[in-house]
Amino acid sequence: MAVESAADRAIFVSPDDFGVTASYTQNEGTPVPINGIFDRSFLAIETGDGSVTGVSVTFTCRTDDLTPLLYGRARQGDRVTVDGENWTVVEPQSDGTGMVVLILQKEA
Repeated sequence: MAVESAADRAIFVSPDDFGVTASYTQNEGTPVPINGIFDRSFLAIETGDGSVTGVSVTFTCRTDDLTPLLYGRARQGDRVTVDGENWTVVEPQSDGTGMVVLILQKEA
């Protein structure tokens, strides 16, 4: 059970605080504005022959904010636009506390 309330989670993802507003689209549906935390983190994985580096891109939002979507939840293949950049949802990961982390991949 989450310690914070739905109102607390809304403040966390608010563009007035830590968040940004993204445009979320499913299939050919109408884009829906969703507040969330957009994160591009450097990633390095050590292997026996050296390291592989890259970037991990995620968008964390409230589960409740996804209910107006066509399917009422995040799905693989959905599209997210943040600051003019287009991303595809590779995997939505619900954390069980009212938040969902969307693993994103840059659209070609």
